[in-house]
Amino acid sequence: MRPHRDFWVLLFFLTTTSVVYWIAAGEHFKIRAVKSNDFLSFVQDHQPVVVDLREDNERSRLPLTYPHLIHRPFLSLVDEVESFPLDPERDYLLVCSDGNRARLIATQFAEIGHMVFYLQNGLWGLNSRQLAVLTQLSFPHPGQ
Repeated sequence: MRPHRDFWVLLFFLTTTSVVYWIAAGEHFKIRAVKSNDFLSFVQDHQPVVVDLREDNERSRLPLTYPHLIHRPFLSLVDEVESFPLDPERDYLLVCSDGNRARLIATQFAEIGHMVFYLQNGLWGLNSRQLAVLTQLSFPHPGQ
Protein backbone atom coordinates (compact mmCIF):
# COMPACT_ATOMS: atom_id res chain seq x y z
CA MET A 1 0.00 0.00 0.00
CA ARG A 2 1.45 3.38 -0.90
CA PRO A 3 1.89 5.88 1.95
CA HIS A 4 -0.57 8.75 1.91
CA ARG A 5 0.05 12.41 2.61
CA ASP A 6 -0.50 13.87 6.02
CA PHE A 7 -4.28 13.73 5.74
CA TRP A 8 -4.17 10.60 7.89
CA VAL A 9 -3.34 12.86 10.84
CA LEU A 10 -6.78 14.04 11.80
CA LEU A 11 -7.24 17.33 13.59
CA PHE A 12 -11.01 17.62 13.71
CA PHE A 13 -13.96 15.34 13.26
CA LEU A 14 -17.39 16.89 12.90
CA THR A 15 -20.64 15.21 12.00
CA THR A 16 -23.66 16.90 10.52
CA THR A 17 -26.89 15.44 9.23
CA SER A 18 -25.47 13.02 6.71
CA VAL A 19 -22.10 14.55 6.03
CA VAL A 20 -18.86 13.89 7.82
CA TYR A 21 -16.17 16.55 7.57
CA TRP A 22 -12.54 15.67 8.10
CA ILE A 23 -10.16 18.60 8.49
CA ALA A 24 -6.61 17.40 8.30
CA ALA A 25 -3.13 18.87 8.38
CA GLY A 26 -3.78 21.89 6.21
CA GLU A 27 -6.19 20.16 3.82
CA HIS A 28 -9.99 20.07 4.04
CA PHE A 29 -11.82 17.01 2.78
CA LYS A 30 -15.58 16.78 2.64
CA ILE A 31 -16.58 13.14 2.85
CA ARG A 32 -20.26 12.40 2.44
CA ALA A 33 -21.50 9.66 4.75
CA VAL A 34 -24.87 7.96 4.50
CA LYS A 35 -26.10 6.97 7.93
CA SER A 36 -28.07 3.75 8.25
CA ASN A 37 -31.29 5.57 9.19
CA ASP A 38 -31.01 7.61 5.95
CA PHE A 39 -30.11 4.63 3.75
CA LEU A 40 -33.53 3.80 2.22
CA SER A 41 -34.34 7.40 1.30
CA PHE A 42 -30.81 7.89 -0.07
CA VAL A 43 -31.08 4.86 -2.38
CA GLN A 44 -34.56 5.89 -3.50
CA ASP A 45 -33.58 9.52 -4.17
CA HIS A 46 -30.12 8.98 -5.70
CA GLN A 47 -30.26 5.51 -7.34
CA PRO A 48 -26.50 5.24 -6.72
CA VAL A 49 -23.96 2.90 -8.19
CA VAL A 50 -22.98 0.71 -5.23
CA VAL A 51 -19.29 -0.18 -5.03
CA ASP A 52 -18.85 -3.26 -2.83
CA LEU A 53 -15.36 -3.15 -1.29
CA ARG A 54 -15.61 -6.47 0.54
CA GLU A 55 -13.31 -9.39 -0.17
CA ASP A 56 -14.65 -12.49 -1.95
CA ASN A 57 -15.02 -14.51 1.26
CA GLU A 58 -17.19 -11.74 2.76
CA ARG A 59 -19.30 -11.50 -0.38
CA SER A 60 -20.00 -15.23 -0.34
CA ARG A 61 -21.61 -14.89 3.11
CA LEU A 62 -23.86 -12.00 2.04
CA PRO A 63 -23.97 -11.57 -1.74
CA LEU A 64 -25.38 -8.27 -2.99
CA THR A 65 -27.65 -8.31 -6.04
CA TYR A 66 -28.41 -4.60 -6.35
CA PRO A 67 -28.88 -3.72 -10.06
CA HIS A 68 -26.17 -1.01 -10.16
CA LEU A 69 -23.40 -2.91 -8.38
CA ILE A 70 -19.64 -2.96 -8.91
CA HIS A 71 -17.49 -5.33 -6.88
CA ARG A 72 -13.99 -4.02 -6.32
CA PRO A 73 -12.19 -5.43 -3.27
CA PHE A 74 -10.56 -2.81 -1.08
CA LEU A 75 -7.04 -4.17 -1.53
CA SER A 76 -7.30 -4.04 -5.32
CA LEU A 77 -8.69 -0.49 -5.31
CA VAL A 78 -6.65 1.23 -2.61
CA ASP A 79 -3.70 1.89 -4.94
CA GLU A 80 -5.78 2.47 -8.08
CA VAL A 81 -8.34 5.07 -6.99
CA GLU A 82 -7.07 7.60 -9.53
CA SER A 83 -7.77 5.25 -12.43
CA PHE A 84 -11.20 4.07 -11.24
CA PRO A 85 -13.76 5.16 -13.86
CA LEU A 86 -16.40 7.42 -12.29
CA ASP A 87 -19.36 8.70 -14.29
CA PRO A 88 -19.81 12.35 -13.24
CA GLU A 89 -23.57 12.01 -13.84
CA ARG A 90 -23.96 9.26 -11.20
CA ASP A 91 -23.72 9.11 -7.43
CA TYR A 92 -21.56 6.37 -5.96
CA LEU A 93 -22.10 4.65 -2.61
CA LEU A 94 -19.10 2.76 -1.23
CA VAL A 95 -19.97 -0.15 1.06
CA CYS A 96 -18.06 -2.65 3.17
CA SER A 97 -18.88 -4.68 6.26
CA ASP A 98 -18.30 -2.01 8.92
CA GLY A 99 -17.78 1.26 7.02
CA ASN A 100 -14.05 1.66 7.69
CA ARG A 101 -12.71 0.58 4.30
CA ALA A 102 -15.44 2.57 2.54
CA ARG A 103 -14.48 5.70 4.53
CA LEU A 104 -10.81 5.27 3.63
CA ILE A 105 -11.54 4.92 -0.09
CA ALA A 106 -13.97 7.88 0.07
CA THR A 107 -11.13 9.90 1.61
CA GLN A 108 -8.85 8.93 -1.26
CA PHE A 109 -11.49 9.96 -3.81
CA ALA A 110 -11.92 13.29 -1.99
CA GLU A 111 -8.17 13.84 -2.07
CA ILE A 112 -8.24 13.78 -5.88
CA GLY A 113 -11.42 15.86 -6.13
CA HIS A 114 -14.15 13.22 -6.51
CA MET A 115 -17.07 13.32 -4.12
CA VAL A 116 -18.56 9.91 -3.38
CA PHE A 117 -20.77 8.67 -0.55
CA TYR A 118 -19.95 5.88 1.86
CA LEU A 119 -22.20 3.81 4.12
CA GLN A 120 -21.13 5.02 7.55
CA ASN A 121 -21.67 1.88 9.64
CA GLY A 122 -21.34 -0.53 6.75
CA LEU A 123 -23.63 -3.40 5.91
CA TRP A 124 -23.57 -4.53 9.55
CA GLY A 125 -25.34 -1.29 10.46
CA LEU A 126 -28.36 -2.01 8.24
CA ASN A 127 -31.51 -3.75 9.41
CA SER A 128 -33.14 -6.58 7.45
CA ARG A 129 -35.50 -4.25 5.57
CA GLN A 130 -32.59 -2.07 4.46
CA LEU A 131 -30.47 -5.08 3.48
CA ALA A 132 -33.31 -6.38 1.32
CA VAL A 133 -32.72 -3.41 -1.03
CA LEU A 134 -29.21 -4.70 -1.79
CA THR A 135 -29.88 -8.44 -1.76
CA GLN A 136 -32.46 -10.91 -2.97
CA LEU A 137 -33.54 -11.47 0.60
CA SER A 138 -37.17 -10.82 1.33
CA PHE A 139 -38.60 -10.47 4.78
CA PRO A 140 -42.29 -10.90 5.57
CA HIS A 141 -44.16 -7.92 6.93
CA PRO A 142 -45.54 -8.30 10.44
CA GLY A 143 -48.89 -10.08 10.38
CA GLN A 144 -48.14 -12.18 7.27
